[in-house]
Amino acid sequence: KFIFDNLKKKNHLIFFDIGANVGQSISRFLNYNKKVKIHSFEPTPELHKIIKTKYAHQIENGKIIINNFALGDSNKEMNFFSFEYNQINSFLPLEKNSKFEISRMIAANKKGLDFKKIIKVKMTKLDDYCKLNKINEIDYIKVDTQGFEPEVLKGAHYMLSTQKIKILEIELILGFAYQKN
Repeated sequence: KFIFDNLKKKNHLIFFDIGANVGQSISRFLNYNKKVKIHSFEPTPELHKIIKTKYAHQIENGKIIINNFALGDSNKEMNFFSFEYNQINSFLPLEKNSKFEISRMIAANKKGLDFKKIIKVKMTKLDDYCKLNKINEIDYIKVDTQGFEPEVLKGAHYMLSTQKIKILEIELILGFAYQKN
């Protein structure tokens, strides 16, 4: 609350929602401050459509920019693992029989997590996105990319090293959840 209260003093805020899913954080950001401009990143086409429909009015008035690609450590196309239980979609395959997989099955109330498909997803670096969109400073970033957070941060090297990002919220999964090379 203290951090957000200090941001309220600004007239124009820029928030990034990286790994937007169905827009849960967008709602949180909009409830927090009406002066915020949100850049949302969700690579899953079905979830991207849900966000576009859910926030159509805010998109029209320019409060939200919905991007149907991922942020990472390079500009390329990658395989992305998509599940029926979409909260575990990731660039990384699930670690089979891990505590994480079991906990997600319980959360989804299923005996399995119903892998849907691998999709090709475009990725760009946060630094390049900011340069292209003339974003010089970001007030708040939420990163929830299911094990891909280090790659997102590598793609934000310039913005981080020059302290152009005020607040960074990162999901951290302790233990084995996704396979890593």
